[in-house]
Amino acid sequence: MRNLLVALKSRGEAVRLAAVAAALAGPDARASVVHVIETRSRGDFAEADLAVTQAVDAFRSLGITARGHVDVMGEGGVVGRLVERARESDADVVVMGSRGLGEVRGLAAHSVSHGLLAGLDLPVLVLPDGAGTPVRRLRRVLVALGGEDDADAAVKAVGLLRTPAIEVLAVHVPRRVALHAGEGPGGTFLEIGETSTAVLATAVAHFKAAGLRIAIRTLDRDGGVADAICETARDWDAHLVVLGPHRRGSVSAVVGGSTAHAVLRHSERPVLIAGRSRR
Repeated sequence: MRNLLVALKSRGEAVRLAAVAAALAGPDARASVVHVIETRSRGDFAEADLAVTQAVDAFRSLGITARGHVDVMGEGGVVGRLVERARESDADVVVMGSRGLGEVRGLAAHSVSHGLLAGLDLPVLVLPDGAGTPVRRLRRVLVALGGEDDADAAVKAVGLLRTPAIEVLAVHVPRRVALHAGEGPGGTFLEIGETSTAVLATAVAHFKAAGLRIAIRTLDRDGGVADAICETARDWDAHLVVLGPHRRGSVSAVVGGSTAHAVLRHSERPVLIAGRSRR
């Protein structure tokens, strides 16, 4: 049985989050719905309790066991309390919505989705505000790989799906790499296109070892990495986008996670960000 932690922020997203969680995990899952409020005021608690009740009812209507909690944030803020709840409930995945903030603005505004990505090793399933209502079964999965190291985490993320006959398309967007072409420090540098061969070959090997068949594709990055991923997901009619693990650390989170943040800002599909290795 899979344990889901559903981080709720408003009544308006209750039904949509229940739908995407059910599509990911299936009816044998258990959901813990948590709404963290800033104060103990009667009005805040009443509104949060209504939101949680609506979400729990939505889960139960889909055949999923669910319990609701209204928590008051402590010194660690909303993110800290949700991280505590995830650990207490032994969650396998966190499900939440997103306001679609960019990486710099999101960090400045203490975006909950970004904070959870930085604070948890778990996979985080985000339903962007611009995404439509998820289909009942997430069969078509676009896996966007940033490097060879992402392959194992991507396989584990896809393995969360309780869906038969999954179709997987693994994609890689090559970077522009600087090549030193002269002698000494003052030599010239040339920019060449990185190839996707090694990244996609590693993905094929990992997915085959897991008994999963995939197709592979190299994407053109002319419009940007996130744009290429979102456009391909739309053209291929993906039900879910899977991204590699979020990097730790404040600086690396901005640099390595900028693609994830941009995809969350523009995606019309649910986005599952793979969990980091716990080694």
